Amino acid sequence: RIGDIVRQIKSDIKSGCKEVWLSSTDNGCYGRDIDTNLVELLKACCSIEGSFKIRVGMMNPMYLPAILDRMVSLFGEDDKLFKFLHIPVQSGSDRVLKKMKRGHTSKTFMDAVKAFRGKIPEMTISTDIIVGFPSETEDDFKETVDLIERSQPDIVNISRYAARPGTEAYGWKGMRVNSQVSKERSECLHALTRKIAKKRNSIWQDWQGEIVIDEIGKVRQGRNYAYKPVVISSSTTSTTNAADDSQILLGDKVRVKIYDFSNFSLKAKIIL
Repeated sequence: RIGDIVRQIKSDIKSGCKEVWLSSTDNGCYGRDIDTNLVELLKACCSIEGSFKIRVGMMNPMYLPAILDRMVSLFGEDDKLFKFLHIPVQSGSDRVLKKMKRGHTSKTFMDAVKAFRGKIPEMTISTDIIVGFPSETEDDFKETVDLIERSQPDIVNISRYAARPGTEAYGWKGMRVNSQVSKERSECLHALTRKIAKKRNSIWQDWQGEIVIDEIGKVRQGRNYAYKPVVISSSTTSTTNAADDSQILLGDKVRVKIYDFSNFSLKAKIIL
């Protein structure tokens, strides 16, 4: 319940927590059994005093239409929320989605992406794709490629279908896609998504702003407000306008300038 979650977060913040993850099997359906919803939970969490960020975990597209407008408004207005969403679409083919019994269409996913990116163009969108689901045709796969090209997700988790005993699809042995075909489709999507990821990261070139350090060790890495991974250059201290990075600790906030990018991350130098 909202009250219990809020009390736990307050305790975590009091203990020094700087980043809160709201995770579950499917965040989108939160509250449907207790007469509330994810928007109300996020409002309550965002009202907690303190300097911290909230990362909203995975939500299936089927539950988004009922709360979409309010979610977009909240994400656009509250700085405590990382501008990041994980919305697993799984396929761009409505025929395949129906066989998967996903409960959404490709349009459901696309409408959500358009709504969030219309309000927050730099919004980080993560999704999942399964290639080679039983009976997936070349046309089905092309619809997936088309959806990825139109939606331009920053992150795409791609997996090849694997038969699991006990599932309905396990019995569709005569409909299974050839393993070599699945491999080729996977490779095609990986190449496309790497290109899109680099293009999306390019919009941050020369950006200056605050990041929260979430990894220290061989490299120091933080996250900006869109949850983009920002790797701090080891040559930072060689610049005349840079701050000393030797004392950076987990959870610290530092101001950086992006000077380069790849399809995996942004590269930055600390600035005063």
